[in-house]
This record gives sequence, structure tokens and C-alpha cells, in this order.
Amino acid sequence: MELTTKEKYDAFMAKYSAMSEEEAAACVEKAWQYRSALLSADPLGDPRAYEEQANYFCPPKKPNLFESTHKVMEGRPMPAGFSVEGLPESIDNLATTLFKDWRLLNAIVGGYEAQIRKRWMKRSRGQRKELLREAWSDIPSGHRPDIRDYLETTFAKLAKRQKVPESWQIPFINLEDLSEAKPLLIFLNARARHPPDMFAYSDLEWGPLYKIPPKMLNPAREKHTMAFVGRRTPQTYGQLIAWDDVSGAAESKRNGLTVHPDHGMQILRTQLKIWPFLIRCCLQIMPDFPKSPALGTPIGMQPEPPPLFEEHPTYSLLNNIARDAPYCLPTSLNLDRLRALATAHRNQLCDQIWQLREDPSCFAETVRDLREHRGELILDGSGKPHRHSTGPVIYSRVLRNMITDLYVSFWNWDKVQSLLSQWHELSIKHANEIRHEKKLPTSICDMILETRMLLDMMMLDLIDMFKNAWAASPPMRKYFFRDNPQSSSRTIGYTSNDKWKGDRVKEEAWRIVELLCRKEKREQFTFHCVMDEVERVLLKDQAVKALFTPYVLSLLSQLSVISECLHHMQMYQPWATAIEHDFQEQKARHFHRYHKKFAVWGFILKTMFHGTDLWSLGNPSDGKFDHPVRERKTHQTTDKMRAAEAALDKFWEAADAHFRAVAGKCPHDVVKDIVGRHTIERTGPYSLQKPTKTSQPKSKAILQTAPVGSDLADWASHDITKEITGRFDKLAASDKTKLKTRGTAASVKNAVITKDTVAKEDGLPTLEEQPTLPVDKRAHKVFRALFHCANSPDQPGEVAWADFLHAMVSAGFSAEKLQGSSWHFTPRNLEAERSIQFHEPHPGNKLPFTWARRYGRRLTRAFGWTANTFGLA
Repeated sequence: MELTTKEKYDAFMAKYSAMSEEEAAACVEKAWQYRSALLSADPLGDPRAYEEQANYFCPPKKPNLFESTHKVMEGRPMPAGFSVEGLPESIDNLATTLFKDWRLLNAIVGGYEAQIRKRWMKRSRGQRKELLREAWSDIPSGHRPDIRDYLETTFAKLAKRQKVPESWQIPFINLEDLSEAKPLLIFLNARARHPPDMFAYSDLEWGPLYKIPPKMLNPAREKHTMAFVGRRTPQTYGQLIAWDDVSGAAESKRNGLTVHPDHGMQILRTQLKIWPFLIRCCLQIMPDFPKSPALGTPIGMQPEPPPLFEEHPTYSLLNNIARDAPYCLPTSLNLDRLRALATAHRNQLCDQIWQLREDPSCFAETVRDLREHRGELILDGSGKPHRHSTGPVIYSRVLRNMITDLYVSFWNWDKVQSLLSQWHELSIKHANEIRHEKKLPTSICDMILETRMLLDMMMLDLIDMFKNAWAASPPMRKYFFRDNPQSSSRTIGYTSNDKWKGDRVKEEAWRIVELLCRKEKREQFTFHCVMDEVERVLLKDQAVKALFTPYVLSLLSQLSVISECLHHMQMYQPWATAIEHDFQEQKARHFHRYHKKFAVWGFILKTMFHGTDLWSLGNPSDGKFDHPVRERKTHQTTDKMRAAEAALDKFWEAADAHFRAVAGKCPHDVVKDIVGRHTIERTGPYSLQKPTKTSQPKSKAILQTAPVGSDLADWASHDITKEITGRFDKLAASDKTKLKTRGTAASVKNAVITKDTVAKEDGLPTLEEQPTLPVDKRAHKVFRALFHCANSPDQPGEVAWADFLHAMVSAGFSAEKLQGSSWHFTPRNLEAERSIQFHEPHPGNKLPFTWARRYGRRLTRAFGWTANTFGLA
């Protein structure tokens, strides 16, 4: 049945929400077919096409060349008639050799690890590469050689290959990564001091192209499995287990306790290349190594040197952490780290919500930026613009999506944070029940599956947003043309015009975008490997990075955190196998649960701004949001700032009222219990007194409070002619205004409080209570810029990003570069309970003054910091 109207779609989704999980699972495909039909049903709606979500449940029927490659290459599944004859003897021989290699490496590293480290660190990078070539003559040169080899090789050439390339089998053995200072040393330490079974499953997962797809496993071996977990002798490692029926074997594999014999043999063959390679590296590093002791006999075992990883490094790159992961011991799930990443991103979005309501310049910049990434700006094949490239429609779409995307994203990340916290609590509660030989407790499995579905839905939406924004972005727009220029459909299709072909930079950018945006590529290489490759290229090639705007990079930053979470789930062995099986088997059921929770946004997301004057109220092109905070404070600049703030308040009052009129509530109402209370800063009337460095200005900015649960329209539409200015007695103000920071407070209209009172009510230290943080001159200069006061005689200016990083580290944070443009700052030797994220400026390496000012406000909200917090050391 072809859906032609929005009403039919709404009726179906209402019926879908009321279905049982079983009924919903049966018709989830129809739900997405209906949603796809809706894309062409409403010419005034949002033109973004939800292709990723549709393919998630209804994948296009295309031939899988990846699986075809496995059929023709030697070393893949045996013919159906071949069973397990001779397999036990092969397993025994391979396991015996493997354990001899492990014992030898254990003896070498156990006795000489300190000397090996010292000699390796003394070598130049060129000398390290030469040594690695001596240890492995055909070692690949670049990072992730499997991905590049597969993408650059035609299917015809793949079919002619007689064996699987070693670059597919062990892609983490390559010159680019191992010639760095620490990876090889980490690799040696982990593999020498821990038995092979601790790496068995992860070694296979790190080679996604080498691992045989489930559909290609030899069916003649279905009644047999191989066991690795907890097997630490040559006689038991990889032991072949015969089952009475297929169901018993399938249950064992499903629970992650054993693996299919085809996968088991792949594990053994992979590990039989890793340990000999590391032994050769040791002998190359120490050619004078004494060879007289018997094989496997400890040679003067020495205490283990200090770990190569710092617990709280001052600076780190998520890309380096991802690079080093295959060389490390697979560890248990680091839920604390995942929670910190999710919480920091949630808080960043929360700050952004308040910035858009408070700061006219931030609001105007955001609207302009989002408009510059709209598909309507792509020209058609004749070079003509879209009929909605200017005027009310495009601004209506931009403003509506700006609000809904931000609030929904915040809601999603809050849910992720909450689920990870619950998962952490359950892990503590059931700590004694979590054993490798046992199933995970049901409550933990359910929590993981719910988290997985939420992360998947967020990932798909962000990928859709990414590929549409990247194609329409200013650097890339000219390489596309818009399809069907005469169509009235709201869906804006576009096609590459191939002008980029032959340009190395454009081709490299196209390659990594295709990796991320094509579902089959993400499945072949895994989402985490794809994100790792994208970030590697952006870090390595600044010319390629220049083709990605700050907004596009911010989407990549969100995807990087999702990638980390999903990757940790994938490596949560041996249970990851069972979890993945349950998820795929019950995907529709989990989606139904997700949809029921997400239904709170249903009517809000159906609300459009067309036919209202909101596009005019929020359009920054007429200059009404110009907010001259950098200019010297005069009567004229003060009035202009106050007018811009009033215009912003007027827009939000109208937008909230429109949402409430159409949907019954506005986006802020949905999140009011989790977004917290915030104080909106507004400029007071101009004061003639000139500030000096020794006297405090008499005129202060007004802080107006919007308690949780209050009517936002009340405070958004304040009358600036009735504001009270001047200095306030802190105790008197706090006595008169009883404000709560948790729960629901009564509506407080036009409440005026001092900054000290706000700090105390929000649980932050006041200026008198807050200790002074001693920092050096370089950091002190940065913090004076971040917390610049409009009345200060100091001249505001830009802040170099390197100086900002130095200042945050000096204040007690460790800095970690995430993928995209985000940096994650974690308290290191600071009394703070939360981390925080900031976006690195791009292009360029300096924070504009307006950015610096916003970052300062975020630090004030998060930690109560002001300019007085810092003193020269």
C-alpha cells in the first residue's frame, strides 16, 4: 500500500506504538516503508531523507562482493563434504608450536624487558622501520593496510588471489604504527606476560576482512566447536569438542564459550604469526641475546618495568588510544571512561541549549552556519538555485531543525549517560556472578541491548546528517548537482558531478566519506575501524581536513563517542558474541521499545514553522542579533546589545509558544527536569562611571533566573525598562529569593540575583569561598581572556588553541583529543566531579573572542570559575 498523506503515516505510527512487541516485530519493515513513502508526501517538511534508518531494517538487495571474495580465495571454508578428519592432529601441532613460542617470548621479555625498552627508544624512527623489515620482510607500510588494499583492488584481482593477504589477517602489524616509540613495547609486554587465550577472540576481531562471515562457515563442521577461553596448556588450547546435535554446538558458540572450527583455525594461524614476529623483533633489538638456555627456561626473570601507559596523561589522542588497542591486553569494559565521555558530551549540549537562549551572537552564528549546510543551496544540473534557497521556507526549516536536533540530541545523550550508569551499578551488584565460563546476568544483558539500540539509532541519524551536511557544505557544494530540479518533493537528492576526480585531496576525502556513509563498508570493516581511518586521514592531511567544516567535524565528534561505546561492547568477550546474536535476533523488538520511549518527541517533531513569522524573528541577516561585546562600552553599544538580547528573547518566546500551541509542549518542556536551572545574563542600562583597575564598576550585568518548571515565556519576555541595576547585598538577595537547583520550583518572574548568590544556590563556591588556583603567566593570560568583563579596561582578543590547552592542563585537567573537533578534559589533580568538552577552532588555531567568552561562561557554570579564581604562581 502506497502512503500518500501525512495523516495516514501518523495513524499508522500511532497504531504501531500501541502494538505488542511481537506484533511490532512483525511489521517493523512496513513501518520503515511507510516512513520512506512519507519522504515524498510532504513538500513542506524537512528534506533530509532517512536512508540510513530505512536500510537498517530494509537493506537494499545488492550482491555482497565481500562474501563472494571468500568463496574464491584459498584458505576459506572447506568444501561441504570435508568434515573434521585430521583436524585434531592439526590443532595439536599448532597449539604445541604456539606455546613454545609464547614461553620463549616470556623468557626473553621477562629477563630483558628493561634493556629492550632502552635500546628501542634510542633508535630513530628510520632505524625502527629497518628493524621491523628485518623481522617481517613483507610488512605493510601504512595504518590499516587491509582497508586500503581492499578498496584499491578490483573484484577481478581479488578473485585471482591464491591466499588471504597477511595485511588482512593481522592489519595492526605495520610500519606506520609499530615504528612509533611505544606500540611495539606495549605489544611485547602484553604478549609475553599473558597467555594466548586472553587474546584469542580479539585477534580474530581485529581482522574483520580475514574473519570468515557466518554465512560462509563450513556446514559440515556445525556439530563441532573449538574451546580457547581459560585453556592454558597445549593439550587443551583450541580443543575440538564434538556435540550430539547442532543445537548444542550452536548454543555454545552463541554464548561465546566456543567458536566454529573454521574460526578456531583462523585464531591459531593468526597467533602463530604474531609470537614468532615478536621473537624476531627481540633478537633484532638484542643481537647479543644469550642463546644457551633451554627453550622456555626463565633467564634471570626481572621485575616488570613501570607501565608504559600513564593513568592520567596530560595530553592524549583518542586516535592514538585506538591505534594502541590491538597491542594491549584486552581488558574488561571501562564503563567509567564511557560514562565520562557521554556525560561530557551531554553537558556540552546542555550548555549549547542555554547559549542559544542567552547569547545573540551565538544564535546568529549557528543559524548562518546551519543554513550554509542545507541541500537547498546545491545548484541543479543547469546551474540554477533551488526555489527555497532564500526566503521564509529555508529559514523556517533551519530554525525548526536547529531547535529539535539540539534538544533531541541532548535527550539522547542524557539517556546514554543514564544507561551506562545503570549498567555500571548492575556490574558492581553482580560482580561475583560475572565469570567467563558463565552467561551474563539477564539484567545486564537487557541493559546492554537497550544501550546498543539507542546508540545505533543515534549513529544512523548522525550519519544521515553528516552526509547531507558535507555534500551541501561550502567547500564541497560545487562538486554536486541537485536532482529533479522541477520536483515538488521535499526530498532533495544530489549527485556527484565528478569534478573532484583526478584531485588527490578530493579523492582521499571522498574515500573516507564513502567508508563512513555506506552501510556495507561499515559492516565489512566495523564502524570503529572506519572512524579510526577517517580520523587518521584528517590528522595526517590538513588539505583533506580543510574540506570538512567545523559543523561537519562536530558531527564526527559525536560519532566518535558512539564508536567508542559500540567498540567496547564488541570487545566485551566472551559475552559479546551472545549479545550480538540476541540483538540481531530481537532487533525489531528492541526498536519497538526504543520507539515507545522516543514517542515523547512525536508531536514536537511533526511541528513545522511554515506559515508563521518565526523565520523573520529568527533571521539574523537584518543584523538584529548583532551583539558588540568586543567594542568599547558606550551608550550606543550598550543599547545595541540590549536590543539584540530582547530580539533573541522575543524569538524564543514565540518559538516556545508555537510548539506548545501545535504539539502541546515545547522541546524545553520535555527536558526541563534534566536540563537543570540556569541564569540568563542580560546587559543592564549604560552607566556613566568609568571603570578602573582598582575600583569595581557600579553597573553590573543582570542575571535573570529561569527555575526548572517555570514558564519560559515569563522570563524570556522580560521588560528591560524595569530591570534593577547596581550593587546588591548578597545576604539580602539570597534571603528574598529562595531558589532551588533540584526538583520543580515555583515560577519566579524577573528574579535578580548577584553572581555570588547564583554560585551558592547552584552548589558552587562563592568568590569568597573559592580557593585561588596558582597558574603560570601564560595560563593566567588565557583565563583573563576567557572571563573578560565588558567593563574591564583590558583589551579583549583571540586565544591561541595551544595556549588554551596549556591553561586547562595547568588548572588540573588532562586533555584528550577525540575524533572530529572535540577535546575531552578530565580532572586530574583538581577537586571536580565532572569532565568537560570543547571544540577546537577550525580552520585556524585561535579561539575568536566570542568563542573564548562562551568557553569562559561554560567553565563558570561547570566549576564556578571566574577571573578571580586564578592567581600567578
